[in-house]
Amino acid sequence: MRVILMLAFALVLVGCRDDEATLPANPSCIGKLYSSYNPKNFDQCVTVCNRCERGTTATCSTSCRLKGAQ
Repeated sequence: MRVILMLAFALVLVGCRDDEATLPANPSCIGKLYSSYNPKNFDQCVTVCNRCERGTTATCSTSCRLKGAQ
């Protein structure tokens, strides 16, 4: 039982870590799309996710909403 609780606690901690996930890994791709990229702008966030991170519209929409884009 202790092992299960410790594993659950570890998973919660890993899920709560603060990532620098607001910018994609390829800033040059962003520069080609937007001169002043705002990750909180939903349309810009989804476009960058689709084109620079090769995401789908569904996953990018969800990801951008979770990052706080509106």
